[in-house]
Amino acid sequence: MNEAARPENERRKFRAIKGTRDILPPDSALWNWFEKTARSVMESYNFGEIRTPIFEETELFARSIGVETDVVNKEMYTFADHGHWGLELIRNQIGYGRLPQGGEATGLFRMQARTLVDRWRELVSAGEMPETPENKQAIHQIELGLIGISSPIPVAGLGESAFNASAISIMHYARSLRFGDVVTLRPEATASVVRAYVEHRLDTRSGDQKLYYIGPMFRRERPQKGRYRQFYQIGAEVLGTSDAPAIDAELIEMLTVLLERCQIEKYTLLINSIGCPDTPERKGCRPKYVELLRAKLREPEIFSKLGADSQRRVETNP
Repeated sequence: MNEAARPENERRKFRAIKGTRDILPPDSALWNWFEKTARSVMESYNFGEIRTPIFEETELFARSIGVETDVVNKEMYTFADHGHWGLELIRNQIGYGRLPQGGEATGLFRMQARTLVDRWRELVSAGEMPETPENKQAIHQIELGLIGISSPIPVAGLGESAFNASAISIMHYARSLRFGDVVTLRPEATASVVRAYVEHRLDTRSGDQKLYYIGPMFRRERPQKGRYRQFYQIGAEVLGTSDAPAIDAELIEMLTVLLERCQIEKYTLLINSIGCPDTPERKGCRPKYVELLRAKLREPEIFSKLGADSQRRVETNP
């Protein structure tokens, strides 16, 4: 029986995932018009389109956006990219399970840990598993832990603490094993554009590289009006050795032309700055501002009103 022929109460009603949306006619035609207009404007300023993958190595975004930012800490869609899900299941049962208690549980724990080590070595030999220094260290520590739990489970108080320490070590290092790349759906596009610029040696081309992009981005934000977990951005980047203020002026002018082409007449232009240049001879004003801000936030009457996450951020990313 096909789905349409099923009684209403038996049909599964699939819906768009929370925080996403479908773009339907006639709205899709309006989107196409806007994207066409944006391309026309940017290409008239000699910007060329760049299309990057929608996922990259997680480290790329962690380094470029900042490990302590909300985007990296709370909002990224990150997942392991490999095909060893059976082994991952064993790893998770060891690493995220309970400390083994009793002979049967200990025997199962020991068998799973040994299977994890042996299977990892087989896959490394076959070239199917990354033999990173971190993975080698983790496997070594798991094997040391196996030696510590190789004897029968101890009687309470007679070697119990040493046994538990070995089991905890196995659990910890099992969690740290990586079976493949850790990748993230892009929360923004600048990092990907710069990665492509470096990887493909666009710096060897003459002049600054003027690039634009159009496409979906992903952030696991709390859905609210006008904000989605899959959203769309249009952006432009100028990469190269030039630091001329005219580059910024051109980008601002290009944006105003786009707004006018879209018949948006009432808008306000706000120009921001991230501070003075930071040179070897002279420290920029931004670091000084950050220290003043941090000192103010550390004052007891202010610090005590902050939540735990904000108190941590006072030190890491005020």
